[in-house]
Parts: sequence; C-alpha cells; structure tokens
Amino acid sequence: MSQDALRHIEHLSVAIGPRGSCTEQERRASDYCAQVLRNLGYDVRVQPFPAARSGWAPFSIGSGLMLFSLLAFHLLLPAAGALVPAGPGPGTFVAGVRAAGRLLAALLALGTTASILLQLAFRPNNLARLIPQGISQNVYAVARPRGRPGRTVVVSGHVDTHRTPLAMASPLAFRLFQVLTTLGVISFVALAGLLALAVVWPDLYRLQLALPPAAIVAVVLLVTLQPEFSRYVPGANDNASGAAAILALAARLKASPLDGTEVWLLNSGAEETGATGPVRLLEEHPELRDADWLVLDNIAGAGAGPCLITAEHVLLPMRADPSLLAAARAVAAARPDLGAYEHYYRGLFSEHSPLTAAGCRSLAIINFTPQGVLPDWHRPTDTFDRIDPGVLDRTEEFAWALLGHLDGQGRGQG
Repeated sequence: MSQDALRHIEHLSVAIGPRGSCTEQERRASDYCAQVLRNLGYDVRVQPFPAARSGWAPFSIGSGLMLFSLLAFHLLLPAAGALVPAGPGPGTFVAGVRAAGRLLAALLALGTTASILLQLAFRPNNLARLIPQGISQNVYAVARPRGRPGRTVVVSGHVDTHRTPLAMASPLAFRLFQVLTTLGVISFVALAGLLALAVVWPDLYRLQLALPPAAIVAVVLLVTLQPEFSRYVPGANDNASGAAAILALAARLKASPLDGTEVWLLNSGAEETGATGPVRLLEEHPELRDADWLVLDNIAGAGAGPCLITAEHVLLPMRADPSLLAAARAVAAARPDLGAYEHYYRGLFSEHSPLTAAGCRSLAIINFTPQGVLPDWHRPTDTFDRIDPGVLDRTEEFAWALLGHLDGQGRGQG
C-alpha cells in the first residue's frame, strides 16, 4: 500500500482542506507539492498563470446574454419605439430602429451561441474573456532516465477542488444534468436560428416557437449560477488522490529510474475551472506536444478503478490516444490482479479533453465505479475518511506498470 500517497492526501484534504482554484489554499497545496518534490531531490519549477475563477461562469453569462437577446427582440425595442411621436417620418425612423435592433439582438444570440460551442470544444472564445481571472500555478519536475531519453511522458494530477453544485448532488442529479447539457446546446442553437430567421423572414417567425428553448436556457442559467454560491469541497478523492499519486510516483522514479523514458511530474492548478494547467505548461514547453500524457483524477474512491477513460464527451468526443489506450489494455491484461476496466465519460471533462483538443496524445485514469459513478464527486462527503487505500494502491500500481510498459516500448523502438 502507498503510505506516502495516503499521507499526502491527508495533508492536502485535512491540513489544508478545500482548495478552490486561484485561492490561497490552492497555492498552499502547490507549495506543499513543490516542497515534497524538493525533498526528494528534484529540481522543481513553479509556473504561475492566469486562470478563470469559475468554470460555470461562461455558461451562466452565455445563458443570460441569450435571454437578454430574446427579451430585447420582443420587448425593449418596441417599448422604445412607443416613446417616439406618431407620424410618417417618426414611424419610418422607428421601423428602422426596430429592424436594426432586432439585427443586433440576433447577432448577439449568434455570437453567444458560437462562443458556447467553442467553449465546449476547448477553443478560445469571447465569453471566456468575460470570466473573472485569478492566478493559479503549476508545479513540475522532471525524472531523468538511467540512459539516453527516447520517450517523454507527462503525468498530471491537479491540486484544486470544486464547489458543491446541485447538478452533482447525486448520481441521478448528474444524469439529469447530462440531459440538460444536451438540451441546452440544442436550445442555444434553436434560439439563435429563430432570431436570425426573424430578421430575414419576419413573417415566418412565431414567439411560441422561441418559448420552449428559452425556458430550457433559463434552467441552464439557474443550474450554472447556483455553484457560485456554494462552498468548496475538501477534495480528498478529487483530487488530492491524483496529486498525491504524482508525488508517490516521483519517489518511485527517484529510487528506480526508468531506462529510457523521461517523466515530467505535474501537480497542476485550475483544473476545476477549465483544466487549463497542462495547456499553460504546453505554452511554456511546446516540446511536450510530442509527449505522452497520463492524467490521474479521482483515483481513490471506494468501489472503483483503476478505470481507463476511452473518451470524454461534452460537445464532441475527446477520445483516448489509441496507442496509449492499447498500452493500458496490455497492462490490464498482464496484471488482472489490478482489476482495470474502461468507461466512456459523458457530461464533463478532465485535463484530458483540452490536451486532446490541443493535439496531444493523452489518456485519463478516472476511477468511475463499474456502475458509472464517481464516488463523492463534488460533494461535501469527499473527505479523507472516505478514501479507499486499496483502490489508491491498485491505481498507483497500474500507473507505475503503464510507465514501465511505455518505457519498454521506447526501448523496443530504439
């Protein structure tokens, strides 16, 4: 059993406690990880970077803008026109104002929808620029191999914790949230299309058509606004477990370096507000675009894992790299005692998704139960006493075996 990893989880989730993205507690967690790595003899780098303080804000702001577009289209502009005196001249002016205003409302709806879709595809967009920013940080070190490096692997585990959204209050709530996510995307597209249609062919437009998608967008607004008023969780499983596994693997690699694989050990920040830590590391080290990435997240929940994520699916499926998934499957076959299995993750994402969107080879290990549930996920019950040491030990051992397998592949290629 990895006693080192358990000790790190306890420190992160109990001594430090809740670690919201871009908060002082997150920085303390990063400092702790840096000190552990230094004590092991690593040359440690700390990379501060600007990050969003909220992962929900793009969608609450987007929902608000969409509803404002609809309101302006139907109420504000006609009301403004009523203030202009009647007559042929003023009437023509009012008609022009209304037409221009409706065009602007439709353009706002189209732009908001495009930004929402880009946000879900992990691409730059205008909504992201509206989100309050803070400073997060990555902590990383490099474990050198015994021989000449022929392969690079980055292993990442984030240190920050999430709030307590009602959308994740139970497995049933999350299933309903998954449905709402799909309906929300459809509703954004439908409303933008309807308003654009009304500008071009006003006679074809009917308010009754806009009301159902508008109601769904209103629900999206409420669901995505609620987390901003909730507390942060202790985050023992999500994700002190993954951060601790990075530190435990660092100790193993110091004692038993791989033969020809260089391993970058990353304790990342701001995962819970957009999973931007690894992407910021890529900006500083573009050579890591040619590396293999292994994401460790939620790896010590009771009754789970090791669980290989074949894809993460929010808007588009972000599939595991085929070569890394094949390697993980080979390890699972060679080590049946570790009990690894697979899961297709729908509804949200880990650091794997933005890495895949950036063109990197990535695989995530996120320990859903065989029933498709993440234990204590984003709930106040994500505490140290709920950690399953056996699951943590098997998952850490699986990650270690996978690193050894990839190192063997590198030797074979060499």
